[in-house]
Amino acid sequence: KDKQWYQRRVRGALELKDMAWYQKKIVSALFGGIPHSTYEEVVEYCSRAEEIAPGSWSRNLFLLGRAYTRLGDRRQGRFYIEKTIEQPVHTHDDKLVAEQAEEFYKKEYRGPS
Repeated sequence: KDKQWYQRRVRGALELKDMAWYQKKIVSALFGGIPHSTYEEVVEYCSRAEEIAPGSWSRNLFLLGRAYTRLGDRRQGRFYIEKTIEQPVHTHDDKLVAEQAEEFYKKEYRGPS
């Protein structure tokens, strides 16, 4: 399995996990259910993608940070969010991820401005 397989798996798992209850109901009604995912799975898949290609995808770092934070491991979560923010921006996606990571960092680690 290559890093893209893990990245696709992670993105889907975390997006499903972070949906509001009413969004889950809509998806469930449309598609006959929602695949079960855990933050532990997100960490597993992101970590594997990171082992295959370290630092090559800033979104992967961001997803790791979000998952660790949701699991209550704030030290690891903060580490990966800060690492995301420090990544060089080469693409439009990198820019979006950097902005999302900064917002997440402010919300989760700095509190209200």
